[in-house]
Amino acid sequence: MFKRIFLITVISISISSFCIAITPEEIFNKIKVAQAGINQVKCQIVSTSNLKDYQTKQADIKMPFVSTTVCLFYFKKPYTFRADYIKGDKIGFTRIYNGNEMLEYFPNGGQSKKTKTEVGKNYGYLVYFTDIVDRLKNNNALLCGEERIEEENCYIIQITKAGSSEKLWISKVTWLIKQVEVVDEKRNIFTSTFKGIEINPNLDNSLFNLTLSEGVKLINKF
Repeated sequence: MFKRIFLITVISISISSFCIAITPEEIFNKIKVAQAGINQVKCQIVSTSNLKDYQTKQADIKMPFVSTTVCLFYFKKPYTFRADYIKGDKIGFTRIYNGNEMLEYFPNGGQSKKTKTEVGKNYGYLVYFTDIVDRLKNNNALLCGEERIEEENCYIIQITKAGSSEKLWISKVTWLIKQVEVVDEKRNIFTSTFKGIEINPNLDNSLFNLTLSEGVKLINKF
């Protein structure tokens, strides 16, 4: 009887040692340390929009609609970035910000434009590589589970606001954001998965200086 109780106790201790709880605050601190070490990023971002009531152009009706975009994303601190959106096997649209001007470029036709503007850490995808911790803390984010994304075990952190929510999958290995899911007040779901993340890959400055294709007209909006 004593041996049986002793064995159960040992097993319980062994199991509990592999199930050590982590608090949201500890996760936030690890994310902050990981993001502090980021100077450059290269990755692929696959985004899916799942719309419940999409208004079609052909008819005055609303219907469910799902679309997926693939973006090749390059980033240099503080806020310089390039996003190439792939259409088929080519780049269909490029957005570049050099710290002072935003260039939106359609290499295969369309209205390309350059705008003088300022962006900060909360612009687009930048927040997921600069300072997401402020958003998490300010919105009382909670730890709500674990899941495997892109072959990495992740913690799931959730922010819930009035009528909407945001989930973030944080890698247990790198403490970087692997996936984001936003559900808006209309129950539309927007998911972005960050694939093949390379940290500090020594990006060439030429990536952020685009030469326009012949015949492309550029509109300056200053």
